[in-house]
Amino acid sequence: MLFKIRPPTPSDRAFVAANWSRGARKFYRGVGVDEYDAGFDDLINATLRTADVSMLCDPDDDDELFGFVVHEGANRLHWIHVKGLFRRMGFAKRALTELFGDRELVSRWPCELGRKVRWNPFTF
Repeated sequence: MLFKIRPPTPSDRAFVAANWSRGARKFYRGVGVDEYDAGFDDLINATLRTADVSMLCDPDDDDELFGFVVHEGANRLHWIHVKGLFRRMGFAKRALTELFGDRELVSRWPCELGRKVRWNPFTF
């Protein structure tokens, strides 16, 4: 299945924030819901002020979103999300290759993407 990468629109922000927050929740199991929601909203807002967001969408319909990549600089991967229906179809790998080529990436989150991603939460 094909997709294209486009810059975010203002209406994409809620999709990015909700899915990033939901996906990262598993790393904060000991934190209460209210604390997590407030703290993670702050983290997302701070990150989105400086990071780039690339939306993965249908080539013929910009509003049909498949996922997104939050990234910064030459090799920093903040978060990648692909909707459940489109997982295991190569979207994440293809998006990262298109955005970063074959460079080693650094992420604050442990991840398995079938490519070299070094986990280092202290580089951010």
